[in-house]
Order: sequence, then structure tokens, then C-alpha cells
Amino acid sequence: TKYVLALCLALAVPVMFLSREMLTLWMGDDYAKYYIVVQILTISLFFDFNNYVATQILIGMNKIKKFVKYYGVVAVLNLGLSIYLVQEGFGLTGVALGTTIPFVLFEVFFLRHVFNVLGIDWRTYLRDVFAKTFPYAGVVAVLMYVVLLWHTPVVAPADTLIELIIEFVTKIGPYFVLGCGVYMLLFYLNGLESYEKEDIKKVIAKIRVRTKLTDR
Repeated sequence: TKYVLALCLALAVPVMFLSREMLTLWMGDDYAKYYIVVQILTISLFFDFNNYVATQILIGMNKIKKFVKYYGVVAVLNLGLSIYLVQEGFGLTGVALGTTIPFVLFEVFFLRHVFNVLGIDWRTYLRDVFAKTFPYAGVVAVLMYVVLLWHTPVVAPADTLIELIIEFVTKIGPYFVLGCGVYMLLFYLNGLESYEKEDIKKVIAKIRVRTKLTDR
């Protein structure tokens, strides 16, 4: 879960801050105003990724009765809340909120069930997962906010796929690299144990050896 969350947060934080520019480049100025929808849906992904590994474990253990009930309740609330918010005039933002709010409300119940099944306590989760992933997302969020105050990329709607790729790489890409790079550096330095760092070094060493053999 720690690794999955780290990867998610490294990508999600830059997406949240650059969503307006991404929509402008991809779909045009008329859709850029919906950047808040992207930001809200990105928040919902935090819960999806936080639950992903636990969900697979529960399925493997055939402990899915409460798991199915959980997602059933979330789905019903999702639909009902989305319809209500749309009728109240929130539009696409209402659909995004209807998707995200049920996950936020029921996350504690899902985690409590997982912890009971696996014999894990809240302290272990907060120490080994939450504290080693989310604080660095906060640091990157502040960094992205300051950088974008200083300089915001100016993009125009792309007419072709090639143009979209070039514009993204040259204008938005550097901000993504900055956000992702800083997050992964902080996660590597502070979020990983020494044995985890050694495992990464071993994998990199094996890749280098195989690359050299391939070159020969």
C-alpha cells in the first residue's frame, strides 16, 4: 500500500495543480473551466489506491462479504448524491463530488474491516503508510503552489496528437518532472527503510548488468 500510494501521490499532486493547463491543451479553453472536476476526481483516486492492495488481499482470502457491502453502499450513495447535486445545479462538479464524498465518508469503515481481518492496528498503518507518504505530498503541494505563482505555463489547444505531445513535454512536462521528482526523492530518503533501499539498489544493479549484456 505504501508503494502504491507513493506512486499515486507523486503523479496526482502535479495533476491537481496543472489540471487547468492540461484541459486547455487537450480539449480547449471551453473545457478548462472544469479543472475543479479533475481535482475532485483526483482526490477520489487517493482512496482507490489506498484500498487497492487491501482489496486484492481480501479477494484472495475470500473475505469479500463486507467488502461487497461496502462498495455497494458507496455505489448507491455515489449515484444518489450525484443525481441530487446535478439537480441542485452543480453540474459536472456535482457528479465529481458525488463520486468522491462517499469514498471519504466510508474510508474509515473499510480500513477498520481490513485491519480486523489482517490483524493490523491503526498505529501501524499511520506510522508505516500514512506518515511515510502523505506528508511529502503536502511538501510538493506547497512547492507546486509557489512555483506556479512565480510562473504558470501558457498553453493553447493542440490541433494534432503530435502537437499535444510536444506542447505537454515542453511546457507542462517540466512542472510534472519537478513535482514527481521531489516527491520520489523525499519518499526514497525518508519513506523507505534501509532494507528497501538496498532492494532497489540490487534491482538497479541487475538492470545495468542485463543492459550491458544486451549491448554486447
